[in-house]
This record gives sequence, structure tokens and C-alpha cells, in this order.
Amino acid sequence: MKARLIFPYCFLVGSIGALAPAGAEELLDKDGAKYLGWQISKVEFRTCYKKVLQIEKGKILRTNDKCETSNGRLKASFSEFVEVKTVNPDARLITAISADKRERKIYYPEIAETVVNLKLSDLKSGDRITVVVPTSGRGDDIWRAEAITSPWFAYKPKE
Repeated sequence: MKARLIFPYCFLVGSIGALAPAGAEELLDKDGAKYLGWQISKVEFRTCYKKVLQIEKGKILRTNDKCETSNGRLKASFSEFVEVKTVNPDARLITAISADKRERKIYYPEIAETVVNLKLSDLKSGDRITVVVPTSGRGDDIWRAEAITSPWFAYKPKE
């Protein structure tokens, strides 16, 4: 895995979870309409109202807009350390093992790759990474990563 210099960002952020905005909603611009929500696979987009749309010829855009929740609060994110088992670049899916030995499927959208986040092409089996995922609203069987970074220390799963 290529090393990336992230030290200059340390003074701006207090924790790894702060590298991606909580919620990190996106816009699907399709056929003249814009939908707020999240890309959940290479071909699907889930709106704030949990409707799943096919992306087809649409385009995913960054936004500062946030979905409203029933209590008016923004959704939060959490970080988890995992070890990469496999990477499927065509589907943009990562299979990883968490610290509690659970297998996790992680969708990593291209729009999440930034200067401070690792690129999917950088990942290989055996890499230890930090994954920032939302706490709710994105599906349970496949996580949607908002950020993937190298951990600050040598993480090792429990034996």
C-alpha cells in the first residue's frame, strides 16, 4: 500500500472519524432531477426516504445538504479497524475481517476517494485500514464507506 502524508491534516481534525463529514450525503443528478441520499453500490442510489434508484446514466455529485431525520439530528459516523481480505475493483467492494473476527462487506464509492483517503486501487489483501461508516440509514449487509485511511498504529485483529 502506498503511504500518504496526512500529518498536515492532524491539527485540523481531532479524530479519524472527523475526516469525513457525518452523514456525507451525495446528490444523484439524473434526467434533470436531483435526489439526495447515498450511492450504495456501483449501480444503485438510496434516497433519504430509503427509495433505491438505478444510477444508469446519472451522475453522483458532492453536496453539503443533509437528509433530515425524524428527530432533526444529523446521522453520525463511526470508525472501525479492519484487515482487508479481498478487493473487487469492478464492483468497488472490499471484504474485510473486523477486530471481533466478523467478515464485513464494504462498498467504497469513487466519490469518497479524496486527498486524505486511500484509493481502492491502493488496497490489497492483508492491509490494515480504518473504515468510516455511518451508524444508520445505509443498509446492514453491506457497509458504505465514507472514508478509508491507514490506521495511526499497527492494528492487529484479536486472536
